[in-house]
Amino acid sequence: MVLITKESNTKNRVKLMKSYMEVFLFHLSSLFDNDELSENISDRTIVELLRLADSHFITERDTDFYATRLGLSNKRVNEIFVKGTGKTIKQYLHERLVLEMKKEIRLGTRSLKEIAFDLGFSEPAYFTRFFKLQTGMTPSEFKEK
Repeated sequence: MVLITKESNTKNRVKLMKSYMEVFLFHLSSLFDNDELSENISDRTIVELLRLADSHFITERDTDFYATRLGLSNKRVNEIFVKGTGKTIKQYLHERLVLEMKKEIRLGTRSLKEIAFDLGFSEPAYFTRFFKLQTGMTPSEFKEK
């Protein structure tokens, strides 16, 4: 570590710095069991996916968006997410969207049409169809309960 610091202060020998860094990272990775390291990476990926999903669930409902943001394939993203949560990304996004729908309906400050448009639905009919498919009741029936 001292050599890395010394070289970084002189700003010389970039190749040497890279070599030191590779050796350091190799040494660091050897301290962890491969399964433990893989598990840590999966945990971090799940946390990052949840953060992304909670930030973008209204505008981005396709797994491709999340896979691209993390530099992974759709299949790998879903494998990691299912392992950590028991759900696919799409299932999580749908559940998150339904929670937001229910919250807005319960608040009762806006019409169903306004809620539909604010949550990214191009037509109120799509909003109603999606809500019924996910919950087994229409937004109006939910509002009455």
